[in-house]
Amino acid sequence: MGNQQKQSLSMGVILIFVSTLGFSVYPILGKFVFAGGAALSTVLFVRFVLAALIFWTIVFLREGFPRLPRKTWVTLWGMGGLVIP
Repeated sequence: MGNQQKQSLSMGVILIFVSTLGFSVYPILGKFVFAGGAALSTVLFVRFVLAALIFWTIVFLREGFPRLPRKTWVTLWGMGGLVIP
């Protein structure tokens, strides 16, 4: 196994542990949030906004701004922001 493969495997294992930690802590934090009076829609909104910010930060840092045709961007924004809700 080459050095690059070992680094990829190590990063994969680390990401699995981070994901496992997040999924195991979420119900505990949810109890506190719901006890504080937050609604389910608010909790899910904050959860997915934070996930999207983290995802796009990683994309921008690794690859820069995605280069897609304008028509594709408009279609994606329309599907995500107008059609689905």
